[in-house]
Amino acid sequence: MVQLSISSVQREDEGIYQCLASNDEGDWAQASAQLAIGAFPPHLKETFSRQVVHPGSSVSLKCLVSGTPLPHFTWTLDGFPLSPVSERYFLGQQQQTGHDDLVVAHLNITHVRVEDGGNYKCVAENPVGRVEHSANLHIYGAPYVRRMSTVVGVGGKRLELPCPVAGYPIEAITWGKDLTVLNRRTSFAAEWPSATSIQWQFDDRSVG
Repeated sequence: MVQLSISSVQREDEGIYQCLASNDEGDWAQASAQLAIGAFPPHLKETFSRQVVHPGSSVSLKCLVSGTPLPHFTWTLDGFPLSPVSERYFLGQQQQTGHDDLVVAHLNITHVRVEDGGNYKCVAENPVGRVEHSANLHIYGAPYVRRMSTVVGVGGKRLELPCPVAGYPIEAITWGKDLTVLNRRTSFAAEWPSATSIQWQFDDRSVG
């Protein structure tokens, strides 16, 4: 059997395909098939960037994503899911007018506070894929550390412990263990101080 292979199917590949077989005697035969694209994984079209703002400002974060079926969005702040119901947060998504496969998701914050600073992530999912984007929102003010959750480690394995820091600018981050300051035998997982969620890697030998 002879096959036509399309390495990465795109929407413009939809249409009627014909297969024509012939020989030197002038005989020929053909058949056709329609290619319809049933689903596309989410693809980012527009995203938000890092911002530095003053307390009391209003902030709007937007992700524009294509996909079939239309993707569903979730938002997180430093890895923690944001509730769609809040006095100051508004989460919403709507289909773009005139585009069957485009949807835009908004996260609007009114009168931001220092504790609203952090790493915001939008995640778009549909049955055939997932895509995500994140960027930091910094608010000028005194240091603030968001509540940290219990971390379960595995013996002998690498551990990354995030510190969800807000406030801007932040000049230094110091880690301690059982009220003992840890040495700085660590590595940052992201640019700092522009990054907000600081990850340090360490083992017991780093205790001073």
